[in-house]
Amino acid sequence: MSRGFGKWQRAILAQLAKQETFWLRTLLSRHCTKAEYNALLRAALKLEEAGLINVDSWLCGSEAGKGKTAVRRIGTNRPERSAVLSVSKVTTVDITNTYKNDGDLSL
Repeated sequence: MSRGFGKWQRAILAQLAKQETFWLRTLLSRHCTKAEYNALLRAALKLEEAGLINVDSWLCGSEAGKGKTAVRRIGTNRPERSAVLSVSKVTTVDITNTYKNDGDLSL
């Protein structure tokens, strides 16, 4: 039985409350591990599976697994691959285990 959204899912939803589209990678530090990125990507895909967000991916470069992944609110247009979706500074997101309104997830 699930206990609710995990820390990465809460971080994604919090960022979408601030802006309608962003590059998924901007939630991590510049020197994150592959495992951290994979955990974040899994969280995004679970939210997409639940119908809460859209996830768009583009392949970049010649190596497999290299690419750009954008996260956007439901009902928004898919961004262009070259779009500037985030600022250069990583934003701080509160990813504690509490909700403001007893689990209210409205964006």
